Amino acid sequence: MTFRVGEAQNLPFEDDSVPLLTSLNAPEHFGLGRYGDPIDPYGPERAFAEFRRVVRPGGWILLCVPVHYKPILVFNLMRAFSVEQVRSYFEGYPIVTEQFLDAKQGPIPQPEPYFREREVYYAVAFEKPA
Repeated sequence: MTFRVGEAQNLPFEDDSVPLLTSLNAPEHFGLGRYGDPIDPYGPERAFAEFRRVVRPGGWILLCVPVHYKPILVFNLMRAFSVEQVRSYFEGYPIVTEQFLDAKQGPIPQPEPYFREREVYYAVAFEKPA
């Protein structure tokens, strides 16, 4: 295993070189400037493009992000994506597995009843087409 420091929107890896990429509860913060990163309204999209670039064919991208019934931005804190929005960033990448999670109760069958009451997370594994 090799450790490299890098920025999610400009990963220090060759194209199609990473067998497995994980990003857990991070993309919702990209581009908001909260952690010293430059303000960029397309921060998550740029990171997702990098994820697609560096993962090798047949490799997996594992994500966990907050979701809501519609995309939202909480100023200077985070975003919540819609499930459809997350899936659209990886169009053409088959979903290997997915799970909705309540921060306090764990797995839930569907996100809709929980959106207005609790934080809901979408954990999903996409496979890069060969």
